[in-house]
Amino acid sequence: MKEGDLVHIPQDSMLVLESGNSCSSGYIRLKIPIRALYLNLNNLPGWVEVYYKNSVWAVRSKDVYPIN
Repeated sequence: MKEGDLVHIPQDSMLVLESGNSCSSGYIRLKIPIRALYLNLNNLPGWVEVYYKNSVWAVRSKDVYPIN
């Protein structure tokens, strides 16, 4: 995947809010599948960054699927 690609994130995946963003909650567990924009690899192995609802989130790479 490359930056700007549209990705699918399935239901029950966890999104962790990247530091520096102002939000009262640090994570969300998805109740429905979503689409987001792929940004890049995260500093933590096995995690990637996506852009969703005006914020940058970290998601486990195994939960991110490219949309062709």
